[in-house]
Amino acid sequence: MAQSILIIGDDLRSFLSVVRSLGKCGIRINVVAPHASSPALSSRYIYRIHQLPPFYLNPKAWVKDLSDLAVQENIQLILPMTDQVMLPCVRYQDVLDPSVTLLYPGEKAFRLFQDKWKTHQLCEDVVVPHCQVWPAQGIIEDSIPDASYPLYLKPRSSADMKNLRGKQVVQQIMNADHLSATLEALHKPEDYFLEQEFQGIGVGISVLAQQGKLVQAFQHQRLSEGTSGGSSVRISTPCHPGMLGAVEALTAASALEGVAMFEFRFQPETDQFVLLEVNARFWGSLPLAIASGVNFPALLWAQCVAGAAAEGRTAYENLGKNYTYGQVARAFTPSFDDFRRAIERLGFLSKVLFFMKSIALSGARMVAGRESVDTFDWRDARPFFGEITALVKRIGWKVLQVVQLESFLRVRQRLNKARTHQKSINSVLILCDGNICRSPFLESYLKNKYPHMTVKSAGFMPMSGRSSPVAAQQVAPLYGVDLSSHQSQAVSTEMMHACDVILYFDAKNAQALKDYFPDYFVKSFCVGDFLTPAQDIPDPYGGNAEQFQDCYGNIQQAVKIMDEFLNS
Repeated sequence: MAQSILIIGDDLRSFLSVVRSLGKCGIRINVVAPHASSPALSSRYIYRIHQLPPFYLNPKAWVKDLSDLAVQENIQLILPMTDQVMLPCVRYQDVLDPSVTLLYPGEKAFRLFQDKWKTHQLCEDVVVPHCQVWPAQGIIEDSIPDASYPLYLKPRSSADMKNLRGKQVVQQIMNADHLSATLEALHKPEDYFLEQEFQGIGVGISVLAQQGKLVQAFQHQRLSEGTSGGSSVRISTPCHPGMLGAVEALTAASALEGVAMFEFRFQPETDQFVLLEVNARFWGSLPLAIASGVNFPALLWAQCVAGAAAEGRTAYENLGKNYTYGQVARAFTPSFDDFRRAIERLGFLSKVLFFMKSIALSGARMVAGRESVDTFDWRDARPFFGEITALVKRIGWKVLQVVQLESFLRVRQRLNKARTHQKSINSVLILCDGNICRSPFLESYLKNKYPHMTVKSAGFMPMSGRSSPVAAQQVAPLYGVDLSSHQSQAVSTEMMHACDVILYFDAKNAQALKDYFPDYFVKSFCVGDFLTPAQDIPDPYGGNAEQFQDCYGNIQQAVKIMDEFLNS
C-alpha cells in the first residue's frame, strides 16, 4: 500500500510546495482544505480532497472527524499547515486515534513559539538579541520614551481558539496619545504586547530539528517587503554565524521537533540583528528553500517515517552552507501587487524605465535558472494558471468598476439566479461576519415586514452570545428594529440546509460561503445587488452612528426592491 499523509491547508506557497515535494516522492497526498476554491487544490499530486464541516464551528468535533477520516483512509500522519488549524489539533490531540500521529513542533516548542510574548522571554533566558517589548496590560504610556516610537501592538498569538476564522492584526503606534487611545479600545489587553521597531533587512532562517538539535538550516533575505507582512521576492544567502547560533540556542531550549522558521531583522552596516518571532510550521518562503536544494518536506517525512535524520544529520560545520546561494523566488500575485504600487508613484517615463528594468532583470535570472515563481512547475502547471486566472478576474472587475459596468453585471447575475430559483420562499437565512451588526438588523426588519416567513440570522465567526454594538442599538429603532436583546450565533450546516434562500452582504461573506459551504452558494444572494447601483454593503462594526445609519438605510432600500423576489 502507498504511504499516505493528510495535509490540512490550501495556500499557493507553503501548502502547494509540501504537496509537490511529497507527491514527487511517491507519497499519497490526502487533503482537507479550509477554502474549497483555492487554485492549489488543482495540483496533480493531490490524491483526494476530503470535505469536513468548517473547523472553526466546533473545533473538538472537527479534530475527531479528522481522526476518523485518517483511520478510515489508513493514514498515519496529519500535517496542519496554518496556526488556525494547528491550534485546535494540538489542543484536542487527545481525541486523535492512537494510530494517528500529529506533525507539530512538540509540546514545549509549541507553547513557547505560539505565544510571541513567551518567545521574547525565552530570548532573554538564552541571551538572544530581540526587540524591546512591553506588556500591553497595565502599561503606563509615559514610561515609554518618545525615542522608542514607532511601536507595534502585536497579539501574543496569531490564532485564537475563540475566533479561529479571524486573523489577528498588528497595529503601528506612532506616539503616546495614539498608544493611549489604542489601549483604551482593547477588549483584552492581556492578549497583546508592544514591540519596539528595529530598522533593518528581513532575514529568515528555516530549520529542521530533531530532539532540539539542528538537522538542516537555510537562510533567505527579503528583496521586497510586502504590504501584508510577508515578502513577495526573496533570495537565498549564506547563514549568518550569529543568527545561526541564536537559532541553535532557541532550538535546544525549546526542544524543537520538526520544522520552523526564525524571523530576524538585520543591519548589515553594524552586523546587529534581533529576533522578531518563530513560526513553528511550514512557512511562506518554503518554495525558495526547495528551489535552492533544501527539500524540507522530504527531509521531515524521512525523519518522521524512516528515522533518517539521526544518521543523515548534516555535519555541524556544513549547516547553512550546503545549498545554492543567490537563488531568487517570487510569489506571483504579491509581486504583481508590489509592482503596481511601485509604478503608481512614478511619472510616465519613469514607469516605462522601471518596467523595462524589472522585466529584464527578472527575465535574465529566469533564463539563467536563478529565479523561479512559487506556483510554477511545468510538471504541475494547473495551480499556476489558476492563480493567473484569479488575478485576471480581479483586474477585470476593477476595470468594470472604473467603466461602471460592474453594477450592470451584478444585477444581471442576480436576475438570472432568481429566475432559476424555482422554490417558493418560506424561510430565509441571513449571514454576515459576526452576526451583531448587519444580519440581525435585516432579520428583525424582515420579520416585521413578512410575519408569515421564517427568518434567521447567523455569523461566520464562531463567537456566540455577543450583543450588538451600542451604535447599532441606538440607530436600529429609527427603522423599527430593536437589537437590545440580540445575541449572536454561529452558522451551521443545518441552518444552511433548512432555508430556502441565503442573503449576505459583501464579497467577504460570498467567499466564506464558497469556501465553507460550497453546496449552498447556489441559493444565496447579495443584499447589495438589489440596490441601484449594485454594491456591497460594508460592515459598520467599529463605526459611529452615522456609519450604522448609512448601512441600515441601504439595507432598507434593498428590501424595497427585494419585495417582489421574496414574495415570489
